[in-house]
Amino acid sequence: MIEFNLQLGRNLRAERVRRGLALLDVAEITDNEFKSSVLGAYERGERAMTVIRLKRLCQVYEISMSVVLPNEDIEWAG
Repeated sequence: MIEFNLQLGRNLRAERVRRGLALLDVAEITDNEFKSSVLGAYERGERAMTVIRLKRLCQVYEISMSVVLPNEDIEWAG
């Protein structure tokens, strides 16, 4: 599970950066629905996301969840 969270976080960060957004920008865009400190923890793989939160963040980034989900070869052992 740890590797999954790390890869998901890297993918989320890449999408945010690709859009030219800082963590604080995402917090502002979402009216603090995603606080910058929590979003940073997601991106570092320190915190697991629920599917609902992931779906919402992908809506903010205007992407499909499949864009950021790690591939099927990821290590699931925690």
